[in-house]
Amino acid sequence: MHRTKVHTSALCFIPPPDAQEAIQRLRQLHDRQIRRWPPHVNVCYPFVPLPEFEAAASHLASCLRGFPPFDVTFRQLRHFAHGKKSFTAWLDPEASALQWQELVELCTRAFPHCSEQKQRGFVPHLTVGQFQSEREVQALEESIRGSWDSVRVQVADLALISREGQDQPFFVHWRVRLGSGVTMRESPPSRSVWLQPGTGDEREAVQSLTSGGTQDANAKEENDPKGDEGSTLETYEPKSPNSSRLE
Repeated sequence: MHRTKVHTSALCFIPPPDAQEAIQRLRQLHDRQIRRWPPHVNVCYPFVPLPEFEAAASHLASCLRGFPPFDVTFRQLRHFAHGKKSFTAWLDPEASALQWQELVELCTRAFPHCSEQKQRGFVPHLTVGQFQSEREVQALEESIRGSWDSVRVQVADLALISREGQDQPFFVHWRVRLGSGVTMRESPPSRSVWLQPGTGDEREAVQSLTSGGTQDANAKEENDPKGDEGSTLETYEPKSPNSSRLE
């Protein structure tokens, strides 16, 4: 494989669609990237281009053969502060601290040129919204305190996802199962998102999720003239995020 990386590809964990409803409904209200990204925890982003996915999946499978699946619980809402007027709310995929760190270490060893997440101080997170003030984030935390039901899922595989352009949605093309050496090609590629009742397919589901949301799905990240590419919202990993537990 060539040592190429692009912002139209990512290696990530995507919760199973049947466990996504609460997450997606929260994103519908606050995440302007819901049409582009499935609910995800990035492991390597940017990542190798789509034509290299088959070889990358095979290589990654051999590297993860001895690393078993593990459980995570989305129980806490936290946030990153990027500046005075830029905040990102995210759910914490709680697990043993060593499990996420070891997984990222193995993946960056497999693709050393795709090590941005590790270099910035990896903080596993699933983005659910963007805000212009800390007050707004705290209001969200308070509004769902006591009403959030923890979402527990297994990290059984990693997804190799790609999109055609910066404004297009990501699709899953390959999956690599942890601990087995097994790769799976998704044909046709899937969005891997929860289907809202009454929608016919994944493309309609994504459109319907954004039709009633408060965020502009096509808006560019603030202070980022490149849009998704180089976005601080998807790649910035502060070492000491603020948090609020959803009791």
